[in-house]
Amino acid sequence: ADSCFDDSRASVEFEDAFKWFIDRFEDYGSSTEEKFDVIIMDALDPDRLVEIVGSLYKENAFINSLSNALTEEGVLVVQIGGSESIADPPDEMGPGKDTANMMEALQSVFESMHEYDEGHSEFDAPWTYLVCFKDSITRASWYRNAAEIDVELHQRT
Repeated sequence: ADSCFDDSRASVEFEDAFKWFIDRFEDYGSSTEEKFDVIIMDALDPDRLVEIVGSLYKENAFINSLSNALTEEGVLVVQIGGSESIADPPDEMGPGKDTANMMEALQSVFESMHEYDEGHSEFDAPWTYLVCFKDSITRASWYRNAAEIDVELHQRT
């Protein structure tokens, strides 16, 4: 295919992600929808003081639906904003309190989380991402080398 959007395995939905996930995956095991291996969430930056952000990252139904929408080996990747510096206050005390709330909610449904900074994402400064794993075996894959990953991808396709 010339574009990933032309691939029959791809489906693009233009909907309210909150509503879409909650409507389909609020209750574990009750959905007839196919589950995802990976969900990438690039929503509003949780470190921005915008009214909707507070409820977005405190909404347990949404966080639970994200976990329920993943396979047992599923991974959630979340962009959590600009990387912290040594001069920044702890998330719980500063403008990052919504980030802290979101991470607390995610910890309640994911077995393991890994935070990393990426300085090559074409922003003005390094950006932080959170990778949430539903099980420890998938978490171990985070440390695999490129050759091991290439072999597994080749076997899956």
